[in-house]
Amino acid sequence: MNSDNKLKLDFVNDLSGNSLNGFFYNGKLDSLQVEGMATTQYHIFEDSIYQGENIASGDTIIMLFYEK
Repeated sequence: MNSDNKLKLDFVNDLSGNSLNGFFYNGKLDSLQVEGMATTQYHIFEDSIYQGENIASGDTIIMLFYEK
């Protein structure tokens, strides 16, 4: 434990593939597209509470981002 008596957890999020393209709408990131042997692993938090992990693979992975 650290000096604040809080447990510190380290999570590593990973995106990989042959190409990564970001798409913007009104100057903000709208979506990502990973192509070519694409894999992803990311951890999901909502209101600072850990909700789980998402692991996916395929030829193309598309991630859409919504407000907040």
